[in-house]
Amino acid sequence: MDEAEPDERLEGDREQQGVQALETGLRLLEAFATTAEPMRLTEVALAADMHPAKAHRYLVSFIRRNYVMQAADGRYQLGPAAVKVGLSAVAQMDYVRLVTPLLTDLSVALNETVFAAVWSPEGPMILRIAAPWRPVAVNVRIGALLPMLTSAVGRVFTTWHPAMLTRPLIEAELEQLAAARRGRKVAGGEVDAIRAEVLAAGVGIVRGDYVPGVNSVCAPIFDYQHQLVAALAVVGLEGSLGDKQLQAAAVQLRSGAAEISSQLGHKPSTAVQLPDPHAWG
Repeated sequence: MDEAEPDERLEGDREQQGVQALETGLRLLEAFATTAEPMRLTEVALAADMHPAKAHRYLVSFIRRNYVMQAADGRYQLGPAAVKVGLSAVAQMDYVRLVTPLLTDLSVALNETVFAAVWSPEGPMILRIAAPWRPVAVNVRIGALLPMLTSAVGRVFTTWHPAMLTRPLIEAELEQLAAARRGRKVAGGEVDAIRAEVLAAGVGIVRGDYVPGVNSVCAPIFDYQHQLVAALAVVGLEGSLGDKQLQAAAVQLRSGAAEISSQLGHKPSTAVQLPDPHAWG
């Protein structure tokens, strides 16, 4: 038998053992993602499903490499090296790159125009579009700006984007609505009602509010800082995107937006930033 074979198998075993050890260590690091609070050794071991003595050996190595820190009270938490790696990973998770293939999938599934919008100094702006392969569809264009109160996308930004950015645009629209209603004052309570409706549904929905005969539904995308970074929307004629289709589209949009948010580091259990609830009282 070739003398090299046992050595090669031994080297392979070593590699396999090394990978197993790495997976064990990573499992321990992942335990810190289960809570935002520092943990005692027993808590870390329980979350990682390993014996405390074994967990302690890994923690010693992680502390040496600054992936874990130990406070004066003996509790452990992620260190600067882990934070640096995490932030780098988030930075590489470009939401535009993530959302683009999803737009096509949703457009095919819903047979409607689907688009992504982001915030611009002038308000919500369409960034990416996927149109269905059928003769009659709602035409939207990249770079188009959307109103805050009468579009599904605008309602999402009205609900979750910082009020200091949205308020000037909302107030301007309230004045326009008042003028269109022949001077009848539009109460700020209408904005509160819109926000309450969006919060309850988890999406913004309009039925001909912006363009008569055109319906739309929109879901928010959040990042790891719980900030609204983009919105995912579908738009269609009321004949093909009626109430039943809107509700079905809302489910798919929420699911898709939640998946992208998760990849950006957002945790659904964490409260997202909301505008001042008294801003429109």
